[in-house]
Amino acid sequence: MNKLILTAMTAITSLVMQAQTSATINGTLAGFSPTDTLQVYISGKQSIDPVEVGTDGKFTINTEVNTATEALFFFMKNGTMDRERSCAAVVSPGETIAMNIQRNAGEEGGMTVTYSGDDAAKPTYANQFYNLIRMGTALSGEELVKSGSFAACRKQIDKVLEPIYSTLSNVKDQAFANQARLAVDSQKEGAYFAYATTAQQQGVDMEKDADFMSFVKAIDPNDTLQMTRIQNYTTWYVAAHPDEFETQGSDAAQLKYLASYTKNPDVINKMVDSYMQAISLYAALGVSSARPEFRELYEQILAVSTNDAHIAFVKEQLAKMEDAAEGKPAVNFPLETTDGKSVEFSSMVGGGVVTYVDFWATWCGPCKREIPYLATMVEELKDNKQIRIISISIDEDHDAWRKMVANDKPAWEQYLIPDLNTSAAIKDYEINAIPRFMVFDKEGNLYKSSATRPSEPSTKAMLLELAK
Repeated sequence: MNKLILTAMTAITSLVMQAQTSATINGTLAGFSPTDTLQVYISGKQSIDPVEVGTDGKFTINTEVNTATEALFFFMKNGTMDRERSCAAVVSPGETIAMNIQRNAGEEGGMTVTYSGDDAAKPTYANQFYNLIRMGTALSGEELVKSGSFAACRKQIDKVLEPIYSTLSNVKDQAFANQARLAVDSQKEGAYFAYATTAQQQGVDMEKDADFMSFVKAIDPNDTLQMTRIQNYTTWYVAAHPDEFETQGSDAAQLKYLASYTKNPDVINKMVDSYMQAISLYAALGVSSARPEFRELYEQILAVSTNDAHIAFVKEQLAKMEDAAEGKPAVNFPLETTDGKSVEFSSMVGGGVVTYVDFWATWCGPCKREIPYLATMVEELKDNKQIRIISISIDEDHDAWRKMVANDKPAWEQYLIPDLNTSAAIKDYEINAIPRFMVFDKEGNLYKSSATRPSEPSTKAMLLELAK
């Protein structure tokens, strides 16, 4: 499981609890085209939301927070995330910050972001930290191994991190600054292990490096305050001893080794917590937590965790894999037509026809931006009787859905989930982020739980191939 996004969004700082109140971000965009649509993910929320930007390039976001909270901004172009143009900020209860986002020239020019307002060093630090994670090059094992030794590597890392520590020295909120320094420290130590892993892969026996082993032996595997060190060490150990874990996925292998490394069950449970956070974020991004590739990790969690909530969650996901995973027959649930009639989802799949399902809502900007592409695909495939395309709304405002469908008159089938609270679609297929697209094969089995969007050319090609 790639924890890059999770790290960028949750390691910026540990949470310092405060009374919940409003925080404000006032922003300005410059140099962007109308097709560059801005999205925001605010840590702790279950959705990625479009940002309403005025014709003057200005936007305002008000959000309720109870702690210093990370916000990740990124641009979408033709339905695809522009990874070269993304940034982060931190919003705190009762504070207002301003951010100016300037698009740099050229396709690979990225962008420049500056911050002002209440304690502006905080969002400045957050963006520096995010870029450190996003870019990754300076602290990559491939770069650090060029230093030639573990001792030289440590000096090189200090030089890379100096500007971030300098920014933190200007943060007024000392509780935040102290927690943030711990986050940067954890990245520093993560880089130590990145160096060690790469060196090991290049034939260096790091267990013979006295400086490195002295650092490793200082780790207390039973101390929950050293969780980052412990996690980094277990990651390195599994990579350095592949023969011990050759049948295990890396996450499951790390958890298995940790169970032999520590005697403290709280350390194991905290390690599992990190996986739970990653899975929660993936769910917000539309990735089902019942995907088959998670099975090995879940089974290992059951073997080592003593946390009742972990165990209950994992058992639920494993049960979903049996009933609602890719390759399994479609889960049935009731739908409603535009004229109020009830139909069953199971009647729409199988029977020798490939079914492409679009879960959407009238209030969802990214969903509506896919509609023209969906309409084009419907038109291009209208003579293929082996492909069926349907849209299923999760609108709670049923009248808004009916009005939009009546006005737009789409040329493909439209349905509504009548009760989101009881629908198996929401529970078993985890429709908690939209747009979400799914594909069912000719036999009515789930083929793709999170399929590509209509705006991606590969989507039509996939349907045509599956329909042969």
